[in-house]
Amino acid sequence: MTHTYIQVIKQPTLHRLTRSVRRRAATSKRGNRESKYVDSESCGWVWHDTLQPYGEVGEMPTVEGREARVWIDEYVKKAGKLSGVAKMVRALVKKAVAGCEEYVNPWKIPTFDLNGPLCFYMVAKEHVIFGFMRGAMLRDPGKLLEGTGKYLRHVKLRSAADVRRSEVRALLEEAAELNRKEPVTGTKVQMKQSRAAGTRKSGRRATTPD
Repeated sequence: MTHTYIQVIKQPTLHRLTRSVRRRAATSKRGNRESKYVDSESCGWVWHDTLQPYGEVGEMPTVEGREARVWIDEYVKKAGKLSGVAKMVRALVKKAVAGCEEYVNPWKIPTFDLNGPLCFYMVAKEHVIFGFMRGAMLRDPGKLLEGTGKYLRHVKLRSAADVRRSEVRALLEEAAELNRKEPVTGTKVQMKQSRAAGTRKSGRRATTPD
């Protein structure tokens, strides 16, 4: 089962997006083997403004439940020298954010849901990218966040010490609090069974950030 979303692709990103689709098609033909790394540029365009409405129809499937957990287990194991860092990020979110759910978004990136998409992490060559869907709304006294999109921001984590920084946990906890107060819905990275969907059914207002 998949959701149908409306997608508008900005011209500056179109060529890079096309190249990515071709690379992923080639990967699929090799037996769905995933690349060990995702380059840091991906954080700039794959997730660019994913909370905005879209205009071109496309199928955006996610992987959830036990299948997602098994997939993410393998993703973390294959992270090479950064496997430990990725494992710590995963554990941090599960420990710090009660009630969150992990799943795999349409671009095969481990993502966490709490009343809608909350955060994600990707293994790059020299660091793990830890991203926040509402990062632009977070206080960041430690100046850790990077990115220039309308909503998304990310932190680059290179070691276990980086993951243990109190500022990283503070960003995560603040992001979770934002989602608890105002669910994120209608995005192309939404879980099929997101808690935000249940919120809509209950009659409570649930929207994407302005």
